[in-house]
Amino acid sequence: MARQRFFATPLCYLNVFLVIASRCLFVLSEPILQKSTSSILAGPNRTVPDYVKRYAPLVWLHSEDPFRPADLLQHIRHTTPTANREPVPDLPDLDLNNLALLNNVSSGQVALTSNDDVTALPDWLLGQLPDASGRIVNATPCVVILVEQSPRDVDAFFFYFYSYDRGANITQVLEPLNRLIEDTEHGMHFGDHVGDWEHNMVRFRDGKPNGIYYSQHSGGAAYDWDHADLSMKDGRPLVFSAYGSHANYASSGLVALPLRGPRLFIPHLSGNA
Repeated sequence: MARQRFFATPLCYLNVFLVIASRCLFVLSEPILQKSTSSILAGPNRTVPDYVKRYAPLVWLHSEDPFRPADLLQHIRHTTPTANREPVPDLPDLDLNNLALLNNVSSGQVALTSNDDVTALPDWLLGQLPDASGRIVNATPCVVILVEQSPRDVDAFFFYFYSYDRGANITQVLEPLNRLIEDTEHGMHFGDHVGDWEHNMVRFRDGKPNGIYYSQHSGGAAYDWDHADLSMKDGRPLVFSAYGSHANYASSGLVALPLRGPRLFIPHLSGNA
């Protein structure tokens, strides 16, 4: 078992009750049930409901994590789309408006492959720190997707993007295995990779939240909105992002994982929806 660490000492942040920023990308998904006049998709502007912004999560980043939320466009500009390890031919310059072109590539699974030696940790892999208000300026590190399950039920997915994921430190193992491994200054990390999405999903009924999901790599944890293990601030759920791996947890502290301090990040102020 390996452990991931958090620090619970809050850092300075100001008013977090701010309107949603234009840098947050929102996507409205067609409902799977019949639309009604109350549908969020009924209006011509498809406006994001206020309750999605009112209950958006607050993410605490580990205070020592060098890999922070990253701008999607910056990441795209430092990578080349490849399929079967070969560059995809005849593509225009990609941005957030035409990235879906990669869905049409038929020559294999597409990967955005770094143009740089990632072992040297170029600056663009490190992302950006939020400012004192929790906002990451001039960047789009968050995507919000709304799925209308019915005119009464909406799932809001808050996706957080990091250009680099540092895997678990396998030298931080529990007794008695820790006696067999000599820890080093930087540890031995397993599972590092370029490009990392984590998310929370908040489920709403009639505009009121009734549950939340925390992604943790290939798994996660779900809670009722009034669960005793959740932490709230001004009605918003707190999310604690693990050092390096960015898995999302409902509380801070040491977490034991199968081998496989925060800075406030307010994703809905820094993304696209």
